[in-house]
Amino acid sequence: MNKIYKSCAVLSVLLCFSMSSVWAAPNVEMVVEREITITLFNEGDQNGKYTGMLVFGLPQGDGVFSSVRPSDGVEWVYTGSFENGTLNGEGVVNWSSGSFYFGEFKDGARHGQGTYIWPNGDVYDGTFQNGVIHGQGTYTWQNGNIFEGEIKDGQLLNGRHLIDGTWHDVVNGELVEFVDADQNIRILVSFFVIVALMIFAAVMLKHAIKIMRNGVDTIKKSLNIKTAPTANNVVKAIKKLIRCKSCGSRNKIVPGEACECRFCRTNLCYDEYIKSKRKY
Repeated sequence: MNKIYKSCAVLSVLLCFSMSSVWAAPNVEMVVEREITITLFNEGDQNGKYTGMLVFGLPQGDGVFSSVRPSDGVEWVYTGSFENGTLNGEGVVNWSSGSFYFGEFKDGARHGQGTYIWPNGDVYDGTFQNGVIHGQGTYTWQNGNIFEGEIKDGQLLNGRHLIDGTWHDVVNGELVEFVDADQNIRILVSFFVIVALMIFAAVMLKHAIKIMRNGVDTIKKSLNIKTAPTANNVVKAIKKLIRCKSCGSRNKIVPGEACECRFCRTNLCYDEYIKSKRKY
């Protein structure tokens, strides 16, 4: 009886080992340009050549697949991630027609974030869903026009559209007048700056007029001129100043009072100036 139990135990261990070895070592192989068929979301089965890893005969991991589109004969090459035998994850597609896409894939279709470039130079950068443009993104035409916003099934839905240098709002697929909030702010700031400069200029002008008036009063007071100082009466007033015999400077003195030269401190006499009637 013990021998029978031991034999059963050995057989069960061997059976478990054999089953675990089968599950631990699946059918994995690396191939180069192997003829296989993959299924794309919108285009069905595609025959082509695959280079990469096959798991149970299906592409898995990073690889390269090249094929010819049956509808128009355009050749295309996909380089990127495979899962469950088709395009899944991040990858890049080049078409012989000149189109180019790099971004995310799901179940054989462009799905998620990506960038598509057309042969004529148009570029879309944004969200894809099941192979079509769908969601938030930016579409740039080769002529310079730009759309930024929401696109549904390839149609411009909500956002703003730059057409020939002018921005327009797009609401529910229709163009409306665009209100540039940033431009309004710039206009408002410019207005306040101009007003501030005008106020500053008015204040400075007021101070300049005050300084000029003070200067005129100072000249009138220093030269003993009662009227507004003109070239003639200023010259006449200057001639009435006494010239110092020592340094030659002109000095204002009060009639009947003695004073000193403001430069060399020499005593000056106004009465002597009146008697001599010298002209300076």
